[in-house]
Amino acid sequence: MIVCDEYSALAALTDKLPQELAQDQIAVTPTAYGRLLRGLYNPGKPDQTTPGQISQLVRQLPPGDQAALLDLDPLVAVVLDTRPFLNSVARLSVEYGLSWMAAEMAAAAIHHRVFLHYGRLDNVPPRMHTLLTGEELLGIRVSEVWA
Repeated sequence: MIVCDEYSALAALTDKLPQELAQDQIAVTPTAYGRLLRGLYNPGKPDQTTPGQISQLVRQLPPGDQAALLDLDPLVAVVLDTRPFLNSVARLSVEYGLSWMAAEMAAAAIHHRVFLHYGRLDNVPPRMHTLLTGEELLGIRVSEVWA
C-alpha cells in the first residue's frame, strides 16, 4: 500500500499511474478523497480555473470515470479510516505547520508504515521534508502524472 494525494488517486482511477506504482494498493485520506468529490460538483468558471487544478481534471473525466470516483473499486483505491491516528494528524499539523490534508497524509503513511506519494512535485509541502527527519515516515515519492 502507498498513501497518495488526490492527483495520484486520480491517476490510479484513470490508469495513468506509473508502472512501478500500478501493483501497489492506492490509499487516500478522507480529505484528499473529498477534494476529488468536490471537483465533481464544482462547475467552476473557465477563466478562474488554471490548468492542473484537481477540479478541472475531475471535470474533464469521461462520465464512466466520474461514476467510478463516486463508487471507488477497492482494487483501485481505498479511502483510509483516519480515526486510529487522528491525534497524530492534529500533532503533525501543529508541530510542522502543515495543512490538515498534508498532516493527514503524513500520519496515515507513518501509521501504516508506507511511503507517501504525490502526483505533482508542486504538491509536496516544503515542511514535509522536515517531517522526514523528525518522524518515522519511510519516505516521499513523486511522479509527475499531471505535469
